[in-house]
Amino acid sequence: MWLITKPSGAIACAKFTSKNLLLPYSFGNEGKLSGHYYDLRIDGKKLIGRFEQFDSAGSGVFFLEVGPNQTLVGGRWIKDRVPENVECDLSKLTDSLPGMESVVWLRMPRAETPDWAQKYFDEEWPNKPL
Repeated sequence: MWLITKPSGAIACAKFTSKNLLLPYSFGNEGKLSGHYYDLRIDGKKLIGRFEQFDSAGSGVFFLEVGPNQTLVGGRWIKDRVPENVECDLSKLTDSLPGMESVVWLRMPRAETPDWAQKYFDEEWPNKPL
């Protein structure tokens, strides 16, 4: 479990399956699934992928790297700010690209998996291609 302290205050829950890393999220205290990170992969020391917010059709790309004190740090770009050459090759994501919004994720080691995340893991997504 991760608290996305910058920019959104969302909670993200990660789970590895035999096929994928599943990473749904919820905004603050909403207590419901807000979106997910998908098309995830490790590139060098970075986790890169895409995100989709379900209720607003917001989407984009992101990268995270291990930071200090049990954090992940990196950046995200809303879809209309992603350079065309990066959209096709996420390995080109770097903090020097224009339009980046900085992100900081703080690990929550004792947090229990909330119901909305468990439902995502159990029912909705493991059997669907991401």
